[in-house]
Amino acid sequence: MLREDPYKVEAAKMRVQSLTEKDALTEQDRQEVRLQLDAMQKYMSPNDWANNLFLGVTHFALGETEKAIDCVTTNIGLKT
Repeated sequence: MLREDPYKVEAAKMRVQSLTEKDALTEQDRQEVRLQLDAMQKYMSPNDWANNLFLGVTHFALGETEKAIDCVTTNIGLKT
């Protein structure tokens, strides 16, 4: 069951932004970013375009192209 919580979404998003401002991410940083992205996805509305785009762009930056595509295409109705 999805339990939307915009405060948890924003907290996770801010942590991701803080981590990704570094010039180079360590593997530990990448793991924390992935955990924060999972938390965002867990607590956000599936129809939240802006946050789905944020997820997609961040997954793409981590080299996770398939996850990036899923985040964006699911939201705009290309996948069911």
